[in-house]
Amino acid sequence: MSRRFVAATQTALGELLAADLSGMNLEAFLVDGVHFAESCCIVALADHPGRHEGRLSLVEGSTENAWLVTELLVDLRERWLDVTRPVLAVLDGSNLAGPGDLGRTGRAQGAGYLGMAWRSPAP
Repeated sequence: MSRRFVAATQTALGELLAADLSGMNLEAFLVDGVHFAESCCIVALADHPGRHEGRLSLVEGSTENAWLVTELLVDLRERWLDVTRPVLAVLDGSNLAGPGDLGRTGRAQGAGYLGMAWRSPAP
C-alpha cells in the first residue's frame, strides 16, 4: 500500500469517528461484522443522507462479540446519538448479541419487539 493511501484512509477514519451525531433522528441502524485476515471490524450503518454515506461508527477486534458491539454502541452514545428515544438496532450475526442461544422464548420475544416496532406510527 502506498503511504498516500494509508494517510488518506487514516484521515477518513478519523473524520468518521469524530463526527457529531446529534440531530440525527435515526429510526433504525444495522450492526454487522466484516472480517479482514486476522481482524474483524464491527460497523454501524444507517440510511441517513449526508452522513458518511450511512456509516456511523466502526470498532476493530479479533472476532465478532458482544464486547465489541457494546464498545461501538457506547461510541455512538458518546458522539451524541440520541438514546432517549426508541431506535431499532438490528444486529446481524449470531455472536454479536452475547453468548448462548436465545432459545424459543428469546426468539419469540425478539420477533414480538420487531413486530411492535414496525407497527408503531412514525414519531
